[in-house]
Amino acid sequence: MSATLSGTIRSKTGKSHAREARRKGLLPAVVYGQKNTVAISINPKELVRIMKQKGRNALIDLDLKSDSVRKVLLKDYQSHPLQETWVHADFYEVDLKKALKVQVPVKLTGTAPGEKKGGTLNHVIRVLNMECLPDNIPEAIEAPINELDLGQSIHVSDLNIPESANVLTPAGATVAIVNVEKVKEETTAEEETVETEAKPTETATGDAENK
Repeated sequence: MSATLSGTIRSKTGKSHAREARRKGLLPAVVYGQKNTVAISINPKELVRIMKQKGRNALIDLDLKSDSVRKVLLKDYQSHPLQETWVHADFYEVDLKKALKVQVPVKLTGTAPGEKKGGTLNHVIRVLNMECLPDNIPEAIEAPINELDLGQSIHVSDLNIPESANVLTPAGATVAIVNVEKVKEETTAEEETVETEAKPTETATGDAENK
């Protein structure tokens, strides 16, 4: 289900007009449409709320009042270098009948038994490349790690993918793996080396005593 975002068309563009919009608490944005490109202003708080609730790939009903309602996705955005605010956003209008190539986040769920044994969990793939219709984009793909022991991994082929989506990331790609800590491996190797070097010394001492 899509979310609704209200906006107004900006008749004037340019940096000075964009700054004026920000002073009014609005976020300047651009919609790259099927037929035309439109400069708009939106409420940044509404957009952030949608992103938090439905994710980065949320399908949005953009209501421009004087214009028709457009089905859009967030294409890109610019953040303020010093403040936790957005300064610009780009949207693109989508055709609900045409499949899109998108990146969907991978969310690890559960706790790997291998971590409790001293292993380190490595989340290798954090997004999946997928192709699907705009209204079928998953918010996230879950990767259960409850059965991952030391040295074990989970791959793309192990994930539960909706039938409405096609995964473009290779099926054999590793999503997550529990690695054995290198520090412990090195410590064990050092201990074995010390023991091996100590044995000839003990033998030599024993031979001397026998003489």
